[in-house]
Amino acid sequence: MSYKKSSEITKEYSIFSNILFVLKQVYRNQKAFVPMMVIQAIVGTFITFIWLFLSKIVIDQVTNNVSVSSFIYSLIFIVIAEIILMEVDSFLNFQNWWRIIHARMSFIPLRMKKLLNMDYENLEIPAVLDLSQRAEKATEGNSDGVEGFLRSIQGLFTSTCKIIMSITIISFLNPLILGFILILAVISYIITDRTKKMDKIKTWDTLSEKFREQGYIAGVEQDFSYAKDIRVFNLSEYLLDKHKKIDSEIHDKISESKKRWLKATGLNQIAALFQEGIIYIWLIYNVLYKSLSIGNFTLYLGTIRTFFNTVGSLLSNIANLRLQSRQINDFRNFLAFGKEGGGKEVPQQNQYVFEFKNVSFKYPGQDTYALKNLSLTISSGTRLAVVGLNGAGKSTFIKLLCGLYTPSEGRIYLNGIDINTFSKESYYALFAPVFQDIEVFAFPLSENISMKIPEKTNEAKAIEAAEKVGLKDKLHSLPNGIASQMLKIFHDDGIDLSGGEKQKLALARALYKDAPVIILDEPTSALDPLAEYQVYTNFDQIIGAKSAIYISHRLASTRFCDTIALFSDGILKEYDTHENLIRKKGEYYQLFEVQAQYYRNQEQKQS
Repeated sequence: MSYKKSSEITKEYSIFSNILFVLKQVYRNQKAFVPMMVIQAIVGTFITFIWLFLSKIVIDQVTNNVSVSSFIYSLIFIVIAEIILMEVDSFLNFQNWWRIIHARMSFIPLRMKKLLNMDYENLEIPAVLDLSQRAEKATEGNSDGVEGFLRSIQGLFTSTCKIIMSITIISFLNPLILGFILILAVISYIITDRTKKMDKIKTWDTLSEKFREQGYIAGVEQDFSYAKDIRVFNLSEYLLDKHKKIDSEIHDKISESKKRWLKATGLNQIAALFQEGIIYIWLIYNVLYKSLSIGNFTLYLGTIRTFFNTVGSLLSNIANLRLQSRQINDFRNFLAFGKEGGGKEVPQQNQYVFEFKNVSFKYPGQDTYALKNLSLTISSGTRLAVVGLNGAGKSTFIKLLCGLYTPSEGRIYLNGIDINTFSKESYYALFAPVFQDIEVFAFPLSENISMKIPEKTNEAKAIEAAEKVGLKDKLHSLPNGIASQMLKIFHDDGIDLSGGEKQKLALARALYKDAPVIILDEPTSALDPLAEYQVYTNFDQIIGAKSAIYISHRLASTRFCDTIALFSDGILKEYDTHENLIRKKGEYYQLFEVQAQYYRNQEQKQS
């Protein structure tokens, strides 16, 4: 398999495409958002301009000696209209405020679902992890990514309505003034847009890796499972120093961002002052030499200011849209990364035969093969022992078999069909693995065994599985039995299991799943060889006629298996029965003899 480079992960979507993508998702959750947004834009426009017309009317009536009653009626009418509009605007603003937040929250499950279901091997690619970090940023803030995008779209509608109204009014004065204002606004937009683009690339994109490091260190500092090592080995200062160093690097990057924006803001303020001066000169000239009334002077001055500010706001919204669209790109690229789901279901059969044909595998970014040119057939119902020293390629072989990794070269077949043609979910259903690292979830014990939601958990079946692997006494000692909560993360009375109990829990999971293939990937590596051998042989009797694969770097632990596969440096060196391999006196025999000394010494001590 060839891994995508960082440049191949990202794709540029147009702003229009991103608007459609976001609004389509929003429509599924908030159908009223778009029409309410349009209405709010129209109401906001009337609110802005009604006060400008009020000023003109008041000044015109005063200068023209209009009767007091007429003046009061006009004033009351405009004030009542303004109050009504402001109440409507407040209602719409509140409604859209929570709708936008709710819409953003609806995007988070999309990212989490992708993260939980993407191919396992992708979780080891730094470029993918950085993309995941940036995708998270697109859904976590009020002004960035999805929510910022929606607010910018809302601002775009409002600004467009105000600009249309402003142009209509200013065109009665002189259209040339529009061109002048537009030129200054475009200059301001170019400065802002370029600053936003450079800020994302040079600051926030480069900080993705640092934020991941910061999150990891913070997690270690707060994770109870690390607490003993931190104290015994006096790691607190070491971790704090690392945390401070990362924080300092993040601070330096953000400081560069602030300097970048300080420069941009200064240039924009100079442009605004220049514009303000030209407008005053122009309007005063019209009052003195073109018979412009004071009322119209006030209306045009307010309208021009509104127009300039609105054009600036419009272009700022466009710049924001461009920045937020880049963040939406990150989100969409993360959702689109990797192979699409689907594939056919694995047919239910009585026998499942797996065949590796010239399979090789490299880890992302590595030049050497973790597994090289492997050809191997696993017959249905067989007991296969995968042995070898640490780093020999045993776990890589298992992850390839389980479909967690895709071969860099070669193919893996199930009953003669390439496993890549099957859906991941149906293929995973074939295996009940017990890996080296045994995780306990903060769920009830029953769900920790079933690995299913409460409605789909059969408690009687969970109890049966737990008792078969030796957890009967533990179950009886728990006040709530199989319903007992694990860990103390959510419950003060949560149960912590010992290392041996965790191993039995993992074995119970494998039994509960009742899959046709059982895999034990050195879950008992912390035990001594004799204890490991006892666990393996006892479990082998429980699983009956299922296919079973036992992984160990201790050769004696799996000598009861039908076939032994010895791996060394990523290569299948020997493949035969235990007896035949001993008779051949090859590498397996030599390793077995070295390890056998332990058993002989133990037997002598016991005798």
